[in-house]
Amino acid sequence: TDIDDELEIPEWSDAPLPGTGELITSGVVVMGKCTAFDEELEVGDSLLVSVVDKYRNTTTDESRVVNMVLGKSSLNLAQPFTCDVSTPSRFMFVK
Repeated sequence: TDIDDELEIPEWSDAPLPGTGELITSGVVVMGKCTAFDEELEVGDSLLVSVVDKYRNTTTDESRVVNMVLGKSSLNLAQPFTCDVSTPSRFMFVK
């Protein structure tokens, strides 16, 4: 077997870092308020957010991989969070 075919597990060098500003999400689209996505994040980084499910009355910490950084206040994720983040929320990230 070729080693390249094996699943790569990312090794993070740092603990989660606090992100600048707040964000909301709609599917895989993330929109920021006073954010600096283009300075703080790059493709492959993980975004960590507390996701509130208003119907089940639960809050879950979730992470998703950044797929595209479109600017200081816009990025795309590889997969959506389980629920859209509809209230501007603080976030963290892992390089």
